[in-house]
Amino acid sequence: MDDLESDLRTLVRGGRQEPPLPASVRTALDQLALQVPNRARRRRRRRVGVVGLVAVAGVVGGTAAAGVYTTHTGRSSIEYGVNTGEVLDTRAPDFEATVRSTVPKLPLPAGQSWEPYVDSAVKTWRTSQGTVGGISTKSVTQAWALHAWCAWAADWYASPGSGGPAAKQLEEAPSWRGLVIYRHDGVGNSVNQLADAVKATDLARANKALLGWIAVPGSQVPTRLLGCAGFDK
Repeated sequence: MDDLESDLRTLVRGGRQEPPLPASVRTALDQLALQVPNRARRRRRRRVGVVGLVAVAGVVGGTAAAGVYTTHTGRSSIEYGVNTGEVLDTRAPDFEATVRSTVPKLPLPAGQSWEPYVDSAVKTWRTSQGTVGGISTKSVTQAWALHAWCAWAADWYASPGSGGPAAKQLEEAPSWRGLVIYRHDGVGNSVNQLADAVKATDLARANKALLGWIAVPGSQVPTRLLGCAGFDK
């Protein structure tokens, strides 16, 4: 067995995926074999056999590789000293199915559905320059929770009061899984402030809590840049 065949068989036995030999390489092997007449036919048979094995290994290896290429990277993400969960590969074929499986059972205001937002979020995460190649699981969880919080905030703000579905959801929001880990940052502050304002039906405090999130008196932020822009659709 010549060195080339030995190397190729080693690749096959090792289960490593290698690309099929280019036509130029196969032609060169044929020409080399013809220069040694007493081994030409035998070598050609071996070369064809080995190339076939490599091709089969490539198919099997490719299938296996596709099976293990998953959105789960096993790497953790750290943000401001806090472990924000596993980094998900947004380019993996199972990314969409994985994040869709994490959509919470949080209710939304009447007439609203999770689907439009989930579709939009998945598309954004796949194409945004900020998230291509990786987004933490807790960032995904927070996005779902923020969507529900924004929807209920807009619903309550349109008709402030206590005791209704919106008030109930906003009062419970500080304990939602996707928001509780951010209780000490800007998001958490707004969520907690709004919960207190809703309990007291204090519109002035609600305006302060929602400043920058939805259009409220005194807001100088363009509508398209508001934190809840598009969340209530």
